[in-house]
Amino acid sequence: MTEIVGGRARRLGVAQAAWTLTEAGNEPFFALVQRFVFASYFAARLFADADAGAETWGFALALAGVALGVLAPVLGAFADAAGPRKPWIAALMTASIVSCAALWFAAPGMPVLPVVIAVIVATVAVELLVVFTNAALPSLAPPERAGALSGLCFGFGQIAGLIALGLILWAADQTDLFGMTDSAHAVDRLAGPIAAAAVLIFLTPFMLIAPDEPVRPLGDRMQAARAGLSTLWRTLREAIANPNMRAFIIGRAIGADGMSILFAFGGILAATLYGWSADRLAVFGIVVTVFAAIGGFLGGWIDGRLGSRNTILVGFVLVAIGAFGLIGAGDARIAFAPVAPTPGPLGYTLPEFGFVVSAMFVAIGSGPAIASMRALMAKIAPLDRMTSYFGLYSLVGKATFFLGPLSYAAASRALDDSQLALGVCFIFLAIGVVAFLNVREERIS
Repeated sequence: MTEIVGGRARRLGVAQAAWTLTEAGNEPFFALVQRFVFASYFAARLFADADAGAETWGFALALAGVALGVLAPVLGAFADAAGPRKPWIAALMTASIVSCAALWFAAPGMPVLPVVIAVIVATVAVELLVVFTNAALPSLAPPERAGALSGLCFGFGQIAGLIALGLILWAADQTDLFGMTDSAHAVDRLAGPIAAAAVLIFLTPFMLIAPDEPVRPLGDRMQAARAGLSTLWRTLREAIANPNMRAFIIGRAIGADGMSILFAFGGILAATLYGWSADRLAVFGIVVTVFAAIGGFLGGWIDGRLGSRNTILVGFVLVAIGAFGLIGAGDARIAFAPVAPTPGPLGYTLPEFGFVVSAMFVAIGSGPAIASMRALMAKIAPLDRMTSYFGLYSLVGKATFFLGPLSYAAASRALDDSQLALGVCFIFLAIGVVAFLNVREERIS
């Protein structure tokens, strides 16, 4: 396996190659469980009222977000401390595999509470796996190779997500899958075991091959972890005191949550509006994933011409256009405009195809926005404290993870309409736009 660094192909070490597969271990969970298949099944099939199902899903993700906001910085400090990471990764792998596999038993008629608990545990475990595997990169590669390895890791993750969605399509074509009848929704429930298998398959090479940090006395590790937390909080205080970085933090936290609302609940909306089964949702997921990847590639080109801040703003505008289309979708309308449900492209009716196009706008806008946020941080953070500021960047993303789902769930309950509740994303996106308009691409001292 090779990577491109400075225009030259360089061979990856075995341990580095194993690390590039780690994102392939978690992306199927996000694609199948959180975004496109199981989330829609949860809301539309496990509840008599789909709005109540979407609301419950929102509260579940919010609880997971609160847990992450507490655990991520603390465990992240342990990950950065000089001590073995693999025992933590092994424990998180076990928790994620067991909880994801348990979703297979979430058949219609089963009590919902165990399913909610499994979703929360899986979300927290998979997100923390990302923290620990990312923390291993600096010890595996010098700085000049880190970016190339990170890009390979991201690419393999997207491929794994597409393969997982393809497996759902394959399963939907099988008759009487595992001896289950259609009423058992075996294909929808298969999302959990596929996500569990991805964790096992793609993280095992890293666990077997990659070196680990040497064992150090517990006192030394605790001292290093406390120092890491102290540095993180000190960086947070310093960043908040700087107007430019403060605006960036607000935009990163709130604006990204606005996009996450649409990714978390767009698939649920598709299932409730059109009754799409697992195979149609998988096709929808593939289309969205491909356009998100296209957006990511285009984002680099746009960033080089407009700058990072302006690229983020363009991305937010595209996401908002897509969100308007999703909220205005229906059986006989596109973006609130009446349209006859006649056959359209790709086997969809015209209103369904309008929904898919709206989701394309969300996907192709989110790619540049997310990529350019990371680039903007690299441009404005102090060079001598870059690592600390990227730790803050990660903390901000994890610590506010609960805001979007919680706001959506509250809006759904207040409006008694899960589709209109998506409108809260406009508030998040607007705050993000205002915040980034106040960010200058100038490095703070």
